[in-house]
Formats: sequence, C-alpha cells, structure tokens
Amino acid sequence: MRKTAGLDAVAAQRARTVALAEGLTAEDWDLPCLPRWAVRDVFAHLVASDRASITGAIVRPLLGTSDRAVVERWNDQAVRRWRDRPPQDIVDGLRRWGARIERLGRLVPGPVARLPVGTPYGRHPVVFLLFLRVWDEWVHEQDVRWALGAPRDDVPSPPPLVIGQALADMTLAVLPRRRLPEVARRTGIARLVVDPAPPDGAVTARPVTWGVDFARRQYGPRVTAKADAEVRVHAAALALLLGGRMHWRALRAPWLSVDGDGELAAALLDAVPLPSSDPV
Repeated sequence: MRKTAGLDAVAAQRARTVALAEGLTAEDWDLPCLPRWAVRDVFAHLVASDRASITGAIVRPLLGTSDRAVVERWNDQAVRRWRDRPPQDIVDGLRRWGARIERLGRLVPGPVARLPVGTPYGRHPVVFLLFLRVWDEWVHEQDVRWALGAPRDDVPSPPPLVIGQALADMTLAVLPRRRLPEVARRTGIARLVVDPAPPDGAVTARPVTWGVDFARRQYGPRVTAKADAEVRVHAAALALLLGGRMHWRALRAPWLSVDGDGELAAALLDAVPLPSSDPV
C-alpha cells in the first residue's frame, strides 16, 4: 500500500461524497438508509469519523480493540453529535474535515506510515487506515444511492480507477487476516482475479491475481499452482461483498464471473463478508 495512492483515493472519494450530498433534497436527508441510520446519519458518521481521526478521539475504539461492537457503539455516539445539524453544516463539515485528513496524511513520514498497528480488521501498517477510510466512505456512498432508489441488485455507482485500486488493496489486505483462515474447506486451489478498472472499458488496468490454496492454507499472489476454479470480480463488487451489502449470487458479469469448480468458488465467495454488515 502506497501513501500517495491512498491520499489520491481519499481526495477522489470525498469529492464524490460532497457532490452526492449537495444534490440531495430536504426530504432525501431523512430517508431510511441502514437499519439504524437515515441518510443524514451516514454523512454525520463520515464527518464525525474524520474529526475524531484528527483529534485522536478515534484511536481507542479503532486501534485499541479487535471487537467491532466497541467500534459500533462509538460510531452511534459520534453520529448523534452531528446528525441534527442543518444539511449545509454537514456538507461543510465533509469538506473541512476531509481536507484536514488529507493534510494530516501528507505530514505522516513514510517510515511511520509503514509501522504496524492493531485494528478491528487485523494488524496492518498505519497507511492501511487511509484505504480503510476509502472503503468505508465508498460503501456508504452506495448505501445512500440505494436509499435514493438505485436497484438493490446492482452496484449503484462504479468508482474511477483511483478508488477501485484502493478498494482492491483494502479488501485483499483484510481477507487473509480476517476471513480466509476461517474457511472450513481443506481441499482445492482457487484463483481470485480482482479488476480495479471501471467496468465500462474506457480505462484498463492490470488485475490483481491471487491464488488461494485451501489445503496448505496459503493465500496471495505467490500461490501460482494450477487452479481448480477461477473467480473474476471487480474491486467495487468485492468491496460490497466484504461489507455484507450484496450476496455474490446476485452479481453478474462484468462484476463477477466463475469458471471451473463451482463449489470451490462458492466456498471462497461465501467467506468474504465480514461478520458485521456495517463498515466502520
């Protein structure tokens, strides 16, 4: 994970979020979005998380525990401080605190960015937190678009390449630490091909290719043995699967395709969603 790539993705995603928020009507802000949040709560969460990252208030819930329930309780408390403010105040907060996150990220020296820290998603370098933020915000962007009426069986807004690459990096960092070791299957080799480029074909990029050896419990680009199944998935779809927003059986090409052993591919894809359905 490169800090510059993370910062570019952070800036690109916040620009999308602000544009989406600015286009909402007064009624849109109060539409139900997630089980315990309206649309305004989602944006309030993003502002509160940024502010807490700058002030350090998020350090204990995010870095001090592997228990996601602790993080979610903190989330609910932080959201209440912003949710009842006028929409324009929340939009202004998205701009102001987002810009401060970018400035802080640029100030972090490279050696510090590479230091390992504990997170609810496993132990990762500090720079991982930039990619986590992009994933969290992009998934919540899709939550809002679904609340506004986008079809639930589709990815509402495909991301540009800079965000797609960050989503691929984040999800592939989490899978071997939190999900794949828990898979019960003990036979077979799957190939996971993750495409970060927009699915319209206007921009192309080299996909990230992983091998998943369930017998040897090995995962990553260095597992190159002949695969029994190949799963090709867009980074945006993989990010939504990780967040529990969609079931993989609802996805079709270009978002997802499977060749070879269907049961092996299903074992891999069934393992992707995190135990909790909500990003941070």
